[in-house]
Amino acid sequence: MMTIFLETVITGDDKTKAFGAAFAKCVAPQDLILLVGDLGAGKTTFVSGVVNALCPGEEATSPTFTLVHRYRGIEFDVMHADLWRLDTEKEILDLSIWEELEEGAVAFVEWGDKAGELLGIPDYLISFREYEQTSRLVRIFFPMKKATEKDIALFCDMAAAEAGIGEIMLQDSSERVSYVKAVLEAGGISVTERQIVK
Repeated sequence: MMTIFLETVITGDDKTKAFGAAFAKCVAPQDLILLVGDLGAGKTTFVSGVVNALCPGEEATSPTFTLVHRYRGIEFDVMHADLWRLDTEKEILDLSIWEELEEGAVAFVEWGDKAGELLGIPDYLISFREYEQTSRLVRIFFPMKKATEKDIALFCDMAAAEAGIGEIMLQDSSERVSYVKAVLEAGGISVTERQIVK
């Protein structure tokens, strides 16, 4: 099985926001984007860039304590959720993430790996981790919609494991990978396409 993913190294909050703003051009209504990575790795800063691009006049803040923020966009709304403090399936389901998606919002879910198969298969899974003290290593994965519930559970488990990320990935259309790469590079984000063959 071959897995293609995109990788970039980003330095500083301004560049992380610019990455979010560029990635905003890749999302569509009802997209689910799971974000994984340690505290302070740049997940909220990234979403702030997305919100700046899609929801003029709105300023994204961390939903760690409020759990969910919704921002009004010109074409569609952006939902930003944080699962870090949640421990049960009921708590996650009570956030009504699927209801927001059905209404046409795009959802960014921090600590998305905690949901397991509850949220289904995401359109993107983005991993953030610290890299050489001042930088962030970011990887964008493209889960396949035909995957089984077992596949997505494995996918999320793997994304949560820094050392094992990418070992058992799901293959997706390289056309989508190429499109996202082109959009990000047009936005000034240098991106490398990588693959793992297993």
